[in-house]
Amino acid sequence: MCFNCQGMAYVSRECGDLIAEYHNFQKYCMQTSQLLILIETLRVPRNTQVFDLYTQALEAHTTAINSFIQIVALYEMLIQKYSNSYYS
Repeated sequence: MCFNCQGMAYVSRECGDLIAEYHNFQKYCMQTSQLLILIETLRVPRNTQVFDLYTQALEAHTTAINSFIQIVALYEMLIQKYSNSYYS
């Protein structure tokens, strides 16, 4: 379920960034899963398409990992920001 974070006035820019990055992460995880399912169905000897699909799946997986790293960094920033504002 993806929704437009910009339409929500009470969500800070940082929270919006976190949510948007999370949806990006979900998209690439789904793409990786779909590619791996397709690869599994095409696993027959001498099928040259499988290597290309493995490459695409690896790229999608790498993008998902990078997105997750960004999610963690954004979350850490949010915790620090709200912790500082709470204890200030």
